[in-house]
Amino acid sequence: VLQSIVNDNVDAKDKKLFERFANATWKAGQPFRGLDRITRDAFIPFDQLSEKEQEKDWVQIKAAAEKLLKSLSS
Repeated sequence: VLQSIVNDNVDAKDKKLFERFANATWKAGQPFRGLDRITRDAFIPFDQLSEKEQEKDWVQIKAAAEKLLKSLSS
């Protein structure tokens, strides 16, 4: 799976699943100090993000996969 991610050879449906998971875990780590803050851009649902913003998640997923693959092979 890691090699498929690094090679960008992932089915579109699976890619969106990885992106949603990465985005949700990032959002879960954001400071949450009250319901009034939920209107901030950081809390926009994944499906409402622009393609450019969604692609940023994929770039980070690929970078993490590359780093993990490298550490596993050393």
